[in-house]
Amino acid sequence: MSDIKPAVVGVGTTTFGKLPEHTAADLGAWALTEALADAGISATDVDGLVTGRVGYESVAADMGLRPRWVSSLPAEGRMCGVAVHQAAAAIATGEAHTVALVYGNDGATPSAPTAAPVRHMALPPRSPLPTA
Repeated sequence: MSDIKPAVVGVGTTTFGKLPEHTAADLGAWALTEALADAGISATDVDGLVTGRVGYESVAADMGLRPRWVSSLPAEGRMCGVAVHQAAAAIATGEAHTVALVYGNDGATPSAPTAAPVRHMALPPRSPLPTA
């Protein structure tokens, strides 16, 4: 077991509410910028990236990150704990030294895809499974 003890060194957030001029990726980048400033580090110090609801490729490109370790979590569900666990494990195993956790959600914006109404479809009945 490693003697490395991962720690949160910076936190960033954005304004909450309807922000139609910002995409989920914009909001994630905004929060990451704040977190990097809070930690007193630069984007070049980040070598690991965990994303939720935003693509890691766009965050890395927009922020000038060159991660050697990446995890992209599903948009649905409660993934914050999983994100923290994955980042801590990546640091403890030496896969990364500084991991950024980025989540972007533009769901409060009416035109955002995540705010779209859910539509239910009637599915055709399934055929019975063959028996042996």
